[in-house]
Amino acid sequence: MLPQPVYFGLVGAVSTSIDVAVYWLLTGPAHMAPLPANALSYSLAAINSFVLNKFITFRCTETQSSSILQLAAFAIVRLLCLGISTLVLALSLLLVPSLAAKLASVAVTFFIAYTLSRQLVYR
Repeated sequence: MLPQPVYFGLVGAVSTSIDVAVYWLLTGPAHMAPLPANALSYSLAAINSFVLNKFITFRCTETQSSSILQLAAFAIVRLLCLGISTLVLALSLLLVPSLAAKLASVAVTFFIAYTLSRQLVYR
C-alpha cells in the first residue's frame, strides 16, 4: 500500500487529465464557449477527485448523510484552494515566468488541499 500523499497525487493527476481532456473536447469538437466548458470540465474533475479520494486515498465508509456533509466540506476546501492557487500564481508571476509560477501554485495548493482534505473532508 502506498502512502496517502502518493494516492492523493495520483488522483490529482487523473482529475487534472479529465479536466483538460473534457475542456479540449468541449471547446474543440463540441464548439462550446471556453467559460462554460471550463466550469463543466472542472466540475467533472472535482467529482472524480471526491469519489476517488473518498474510496481509494482515504478509504471512507460513512453513511449517506455523512457523505453529504463530506461533499459540502470538499466543495468548501476546493473553493479555498482555488483562491490560494490564484493568489500564489498572481504573486509568482511577478517574480518568475508563467510556467514556473503555475508549478509553484500547484505545489502549494497540493499540500494545502491534502492537509485540509485529510483534516476536514475525509476524517
